[in-house]
Amino acid sequence: MTSDKIIEALETYSNVVVAFMVVQSIGFSFTFGTKPTFTCLVHTASGLAPGLIAHFLISTVLACCAVALMANTIRRVATQNVEVLRRIYLAKILVILLFAVIPTTLLYAYSIGYEATFAECVAGFKG
Repeated sequence: MTSDKIIEALETYSNVVVAFMVVQSIGFSFTFGTKPTFTCLVHTASGLAPGLIAHFLISTVLACCAVALMANTIRRVATQNVEVLRRIYLAKILVILLFAVIPTTLLYAYSIGYEATFAECVAGFKG
């Protein structure tokens, strides 16, 4: 496999990792904000909100590590524009981190310490 093909494949994979993290964040946040049953389940199920926060944190760390490893591989293989590549991959990691903040903040702010029952929560959305 030529170095150009390796770089192209790694670029595609890194874009997929970033896209997955963005879609996961937006999808979760949209569902959390618009579906009362889901929102109340997250609010009231014991350990669900901390578990989801842990999931988002672990997946963020893994995604950042994957993108960083791909960036290092590309930098070793690439012969030109290495500084530009470094900045592009740093920007990808920042995008991952920024989109991880959204669901984590939502969960922490609105679900940790929620005291109502599931029925009370659903009634609050209706009334």
